[in-house]
Amino acid sequence: MQFVNHCFFLLLSKLQIEFVFWFMFATCLLFRLISVVSLWGYLSERDCFPLKSNYTSLFFCPSGNEFIVQWSNVFLHDNPEAGGFTFQCMLNRTGEIVFSYHKIPIPVANISSVEHSVNIGISDAYYVDKLRHYYGIWQIFRTFYTYDAVHINESFVANNTAIVLRPKKNCVGAKTCAECMEARKTTEFHCTWCSTLKQCSDGFDRYRSEWLGADCNKSDITQAENCAIQKEKQEQEREQESTSGLAPWLIAVISACAIALIILGAWLVYAFTHPNSRSGLCLIQCGPGRCFKKAPDRNENHFPTDSSVYNKVVF
Repeated sequence: MQFVNHCFFLLLSKLQIEFVFWFMFATCLLFRLISVVSLWGYLSERDCFPLKSNYTSLFFCPSGNEFIVQWSNVFLHDNPEAGGFTFQCMLNRTGEIVFSYHKIPIPVANISSVEHSVNIGISDAYYVDKLRHYYGIWQIFRTFYTYDAVHINESFVANNTAIVLRPKKNCVGAKTCAECMEARKTTEFHCTWCSTLKQCSDGFDRYRSEWLGADCNKSDITQAENCAIQKEKQEQEREQESTSGLAPWLIAVISACAIALIILGAWLVYAFTHPNSRSGLCLIQCGPGRCFKKAPDRNENHFPTDSSVYNKVVF
């Protein structure tokens, strides 16, 4: 067949040169078993960028709906005399994966797996963190579990051939509870809806740790009629929150009153503890209503009236 430009995700992880291992992955974690449990690829370059050694080149070529990687003239590290391998891998936005092989100089079965296993296919895993007491120290141990894998027969790989992998309809594509229940009926997966995470899953994907952490395995929805009940319950909770919450203007009034009471209380405490001050004398003689009047000027003549005692306090 003609070597097409739409090639995908080859996993001949034995094929490697100094600057790259010949598989792709999509994870922010780097660990020794990554070529076994997290095989996928994603890069964000906008053009085709070649990486070259003396004999080998690697091209990244993303487009709007596809991401293409091409390995050209790749030699086996322990058997360079076998010749160069040339192949492509393509990731499609629809989830379709295509492996295209242009030049395979020797059968894949003849590639040695002494130093590294030879794998063709895809796989993914989830991990679980557990806190354990190890030699007197509490440590977090991360265990990886491969939940699914697709292994391709080595005999399918030959010159000018392509392998196409099309995704099945699954749980993770559902975005609502109703869609999740529909996927449960129309797919082979036991899809359940987690109202806490608002996710649809069968519990076995790379987000299993979050699924278990939110107790989705205990409170999941498996029947379509429960979706309406759950939706009505959520709407009632939102209404209760909106009615029980105080209006912003009412909160502002309450806050202002509270501040005024605090200031008044502080003034009364000061007046009682400092009776010779203006505040104290005003509170004793005139009452709180006349305590904030301006004190008379020194040059003005003021005389007491009736039998009251005239007191002038200047601060």
